[in-house]
Amino acid sequence: MSAPQTMKALTVQEGKKVKLEDVPVPTLDSNEVLIRVHSVAQNPTDWKHTDFVSPVGNIIGCDFSGTVVKLGSDSISRVKVGDTVAAFVHGGNYKDRGAFAQYARADSDLVWKFSPSTLSFEEAATMNCALWTSIQAFYYHMKLDEPFSASPKNEWILIYGGSTSLALFSTQLVKLSGYKVVTTTSPKNFNLLKSLGADVYKDTDIVQQIQRVTGNSLKFAFDTISEANTQTACVKSLASQGTTPGKVVVALLPNKDAQVLRNDVVIQLSPKLYTNLNLGQIKPTGWLKDQLQLQADGLAGNLNLFYPLVTESSWTGGTRNYSDLNEAGSYWFHGIVPLAYELEDTRLTKAVKDFMDYVLNTQYPDGWLGNETGDRWQPRYLWGRYPFLFGGIMLVEADPSYTDRFVTAFHKFVELSNQMLKNGTGTNDWTGGTRWQDYSMALQWLHDYHPNGKEELLVDTMQRIKAVSTNWRDVMSEAKFPTTSVSQFRIYWHGVNLAEGLKASGTTYRFTHDTTEKTEAAAAWDRLYKYHGRPSGIFAADEYLAGLDAVRGTELCLVVESIYSSSYLYQVFGDAKYAERAEKQAYNSLPATISGGKFKYLFAIQQNQISARDMSPNPFPADGSYSNVFGLEPNYPCCTVNHPQGFPKFISHAVVASVDQKSLTQIYFGPLAVKTTLSGIGATVSVNVDTNYPFSDNVKITITTNKAFDYYIRVPTWVNKQATIKVGSAAAKAFSPDSTTHLQKVSVKSGTTVVSLVLSADITIESRPQGSVAIHRGPFNYALDIPRSSTKLNTLYPVEPRASDYQFDATASWNYAIDPSTLKFNPASSVTLKKPIFDSGAPPLSISVKGCLVNWELAGTTFVKPPPQNSTCTGGTVDLNLIPFGATKLRISEFPVIQA
Repeated sequence: MSAPQTMKALTVQEGKKVKLEDVPVPTLDSNEVLIRVHSVAQNPTDWKHTDFVSPVGNIIGCDFSGTVVKLGSDSISRVKVGDTVAAFVHGGNYKDRGAFAQYARADSDLVWKFSPSTLSFEEAATMNCALWTSIQAFYYHMKLDEPFSASPKNEWILIYGGSTSLALFSTQLVKLSGYKVVTTTSPKNFNLLKSLGADVYKDTDIVQQIQRVTGNSLKFAFDTISEANTQTACVKSLASQGTTPGKVVVALLPNKDAQVLRNDVVIQLSPKLYTNLNLGQIKPTGWLKDQLQLQADGLAGNLNLFYPLVTESSWTGGTRNYSDLNEAGSYWFHGIVPLAYELEDTRLTKAVKDFMDYVLNTQYPDGWLGNETGDRWQPRYLWGRYPFLFGGIMLVEADPSYTDRFVTAFHKFVELSNQMLKNGTGTNDWTGGTRWQDYSMALQWLHDYHPNGKEELLVDTMQRIKAVSTNWRDVMSEAKFPTTSVSQFRIYWHGVNLAEGLKASGTTYRFTHDTTEKTEAAAAWDRLYKYHGRPSGIFAADEYLAGLDAVRGTELCLVVESIYSSSYLYQVFGDAKYAERAEKQAYNSLPATISGGKFKYLFAIQQNQISARDMSPNPFPADGSYSNVFGLEPNYPCCTVNHPQGFPKFISHAVVASVDQKSLTQIYFGPLAVKTTLSGIGATVSVNVDTNYPFSDNVKITITTNKAFDYYIRVPTWVNKQATIKVGSAAAKAFSPDSTTHLQKVSVKSGTTVVSLVLSADITIESRPQGSVAIHRGPFNYALDIPRSSTKLNTLYPVEPRASDYQFDATASWNYAIDPSTLKFNPASSVTLKKPIFDSGAPPLSISVKGCLVNWELAGTTFVKPPPQNSTCTGGTVDLNLIPFGATKLRISEFPVIQA
C-alpha cells in the first residue's frame, strides 16, 4: 500500500476555530506506523485543546481506526501493512500527529489490531483514549487487581460522571476486577449504567448518599469530569479523615480547592515507577567508597578551601562567577551535598550547611534565591537556581531539620518564578530554555512531598516553563535529529543541554499523563546513541553533537549530567536500557575523564586519544584547544564545579523503592550498604552488597529485614548462559528475569537472606566506523593503555599546587591493529584492589589480543586520523593487553582489524 503526498486534515485556526485544509502526509519515526483513517471518535479533550491549548496549524483528534499503509521500520512486529487497527494519538499537541485526518501517524505501542467481523471500525475507534485512561487510572494509579484474575471483594470504587465514555469503560473494568461501583449520572442514563454493572447510580444527594451506600468506607474515586465541583465532591465522598488515606484520580489537572479540603487525600501527578531512597540511606563501601574518598581528598573536596569561584561565590556574599548564569556556586553545592553525606564527612557537611544557611537567610523578600537584583547589571535567570534546588532537596533528605525552612523558601520562589514566566522573563539566557526539565523535576518533588495546598500553582508553573522552553520531543524527532556531526551550533545540539534534556520526556509525562512520552523517550535515546554514541557508554559532543569519529570529544559535564538523566528516566519508565547505559558511563567515561587521584580532569575526552595537551590543529570545532589538558579548569570552569556530582549521585540511585513502598530494586551493582524502611509494609531493611564488581563477576547481597518483601535485581542484558543466582541454601540456577523489565524477583523472608550472583559475560565485539572494532566484556569497554609522560604546565593558584595543569604525551607505540579472533579474557587474580583503581596498571583484569603495528597517520600533531581500513602489518604480531577504559588516560579503544 502507498500514501499520497498530501491529505485533508482538520487543523486549529485563530479564534478557537478549526478548518479542513490540505497538509502533507506525515513522515514516520522508526517506532511509528502510518494508518489510512476510516473512522474517528470525538472526546472532550478535542474541543478543550482547540479552545485552550493547541497552536494554530496543529491537527486535532485522538481516537481513530483504519488500515496500516506503512511501517516506520522493519523492527515493528506487532502490526503489518494491511492490518485493520485502532489507535490513540495525542491530537492537538503536534502539527503532524492527529486523528482527524485522512492519514495519521501513531506510536506502534498504541496501535492494536481488530477484526471487522468482531468490531466495526466505528466501535473500534471509540476504544482508545477512554479505555487507556481507565486502565491507567485503576491499574497504574490505584493499583487495583487486574481484570478476570480477581475475586469478588466487598470494596467500593466511585466513578464520578457515570455516563461519560470514560466512565462507561471504567465501570466495566472495575466490575471485572471484582469491585463494587457507585457512580453518578442523570436519570436518562440509569438503565445504561445498570446494564454495564453499576451497583448504585440513582441518588441525587451525591456526597451524603455515597457515604451512606459505601458505609463511609470509600478509598478510591475516579473523577471522569474533573471540574472544580466534581473533584470537591469526590474528596468529600471519601472515608472520614483518620481512617485510611484516600486517593482521587482525575482526568485533568488537580484543583486546589478540592485538594485543601483533605490534606490526607492524594490528587496526584502521574507517579514514577520508582522513587529514590533518601540521601544517606545508601552508603558506598569497598572500592566505591575509595572513589568518593579520593574526591573528598582531591579537587572536589578542596574547592571550598582555595578556588575563588567557590570561596568568593556570589551565592554566599562574594562577587566571583564565570557568567551571568550564576551557576558556579549552585553547581558546587549540589555535587558536594551527596559527597558529604555519603562519606559522613564532617568538614564537607559543615560547608554545605553553611552554604544553605546563607542562601536561605538572604532570600529576597520577593522570593528570589541568589544575589541578582534583577537590574540590567544583574539580570535574573532561573537556570542557576535549579542545581541549588537539587542540592537543597538532597540536604533535606539527609537532614530533615532543614525541611521547613527550605520548603518555605522554595514555595516563595515558585510564586515569584510563576509570575516571571507570566511576564516573559527568567528564561532568556544563554541556555535558551533547554534546561527547563530540571526545574520541573524540582517542582514535582515539592508537589509529591510538600505541596502545602499549592498543587495548582506548581503544575501551572511546570506547564509555563515547558511552554516557553525547548520542545525536546520535536528536537529529538527522527525528521530533525542530526545523523552526523553538526556544523550549525544550535543551542539544543549543545551536549550538556542535550544530556539534561533527556529527562524532559519523564518530567512531561508526569504532569501531562501523556503515555506516548515513554515511547518517545526510548526512540530519542536510541537515535542519540545510534548516530553519536561511544563504546564507553556516552555520546559525543565537544560542545555540540560530534558524530561517530573516535577523535571527537565528550565534555565531562555531559557525562555526569547524562548519568543523572539516565537514572531519572529509569525511575519514571523502568526501561532497563537507561540503567545499563548509566552504569557503563559511570564505570568507563567518568573515571577516564578524571585523574586517578581526582585532582585534575580533562574537559573533553576522546575514544582514541594519543595525547592530552594543547592541540594544534584543534579537532574540536567549538571547544578550545586547551580542552585536552588535564588540569584545574581546562577550557572552561563549569566542569570544575559540576563534576563532583558524578559518582555520589550515581550511588544514591543504585537501589530504588517501588512507589507503594513495598519492594526494593537494585539497578546498579557495586559495593554498597543500604539501611531504609518500606513504609508500605512496615519493614526495616538493611542490604549489604559485598563485591568488587565490575572488577569481578561475583556479587553477594545480604538482606536483613523484620518483614518479608520482594527484592528485585536488574539482570544486565550482557550476561551469558553461565551467569547464575543462588538464594540462601538453594542450588545456584540460571537467571530468569522478566522479559520486559529484566528484573529478577527474590522473595525475601523475615530474617537474613543471602543472594549470590555470578554475572559472567562473554567478550563482545562492536562494529565501529571505518571497519574498526571496539571490545567489551560486561559493563567495561576495553582499551589499549598508552604509556605516558607527564609535564607540569602551570599552577593557577599557588596556594594549592596539586591543582596544576599537566600535559600527557605517549611514550610508546599506539598504532596497532588487532586480530579479534585471538581475544581472551583474563580474570582478576587478586581480591584486593589497588587505590586508585582507575589508573594505569591498577585494574586486576584484562583482555589479551594479538596485534601488530600498521600505518596509521596523525591528523595533526596531537591526534590521529580515523582507524585505517584494510590494515596490513608493518611488522610481526605482538601480545597486547587491554584494560578497562576508565583506567586509561591515553588510549586506543576503536581498533583497525588485521587483514588476512
